[in-house]
Amino acid sequence: MDEGIEVTFDTSKLVKALDAMPAKMQRKHLRAGVKAGAQPILKRMQAKCPVEHESPTPKSTALGPGVLKASLRVKITSGKNGVTAMIGAPE
Repeated sequence: MDEGIEVTFDTSKLVKALDAMPAKMQRKHLRAGVKAGAQPILKRMQAKCPVEHESPTPKSTALGPGVLKASLRVKITSGKNGVTAMIGAPE
């Protein structure tokens, strides 16, 4: 027999506190939360990113060793539809 653990939280006080915050403060904390959630994904991408150790051939358009890995970033945008995290290399 498989027994699970059930955890219940009363979030009514938290919801009231969040609703009482000014909209600017809500956006600030939401952006911070989304960015914090994106950091483990960025770290994993950097860990799995290939690093080319061979020197490029003449007239090659290949990136140098470690350039892609070093360019990975998290960009947070907010708009009408909420807050979004874009994780990867810039365009």
